Amino acid sequence: MAQLTMGSRPGYPPMPKYDGIWSVDGRDIPKGPVQSIFVASGERSIGYLCPGWISMDGFPSLSHTFVAGEHYEINCEKEPYIQLVPGGA
Repeated sequence: MAQLTMGSRPGYPPMPKYDGIWSVDGRDIPKGPVQSIFVASGERSIGYLCPGWISMDGFPSLSHTFVAGEHYEINCEKEPYIQLVPGGA
């Protein structure tokens, strides 16, 4: 499994009921968004909402290939992307 955490966005405090990881491979996270989750290795589609964003028609998603034992973060500072966290495993 790989760990995925939600990044922050300067100037926008997180709203835990809205911001975070909402789904993996189209399957919703029970009870709403989480700030950290473990995902299986391989290519995954992650539904998310960055701090300060508003979603009207569902959540945006990012695809990424995850490697077991690694730690990743959704970077929300500009155009969102998933990055490997150095030394984060």
